[in-house]
Amino acid sequence: MVYIFDTSSFKVLGNYFPKSFPTVWQKIDLLVSKGKLKSVREVLKEVEYGNNKQIFLPPTAQETLFIAENFSIRNFKNLVSEKARLQGKPVADPFIIAATKIKDGALLDFV
Repeated sequence: MVYIFDTSSFKVLGNYFPKSFPTVWQKIDLLVSKGKLKSVREVLKEVEYGNNKQIFLPPTAQETLFIAENFSIRNFKNLVSEKARLQGKPVADPFIIAATKIKDGALLDFV
């Protein structure tokens, strides 16, 4: 199983200092080293998280097609606010959903 982390997951992890919670970070590092913890490039842009950049993946062709198909449905367009679109802000949710849908055995983590 692969865990796909959203922005909020990384923000919550920031509250768990490695010296105070070594077991949590050992498990996170183990998941990363085994390729079991992933995210999407848009999350990296949202959090500017410095460690473990290898987990932040660019979208695959399949994921990009899935996103395009979803945005052809009116309700899915609301995932990205007009303000975010106009300001060119990164929005990870559509990419997180696509990565979770496409990657076999992925577990979406919205905290």
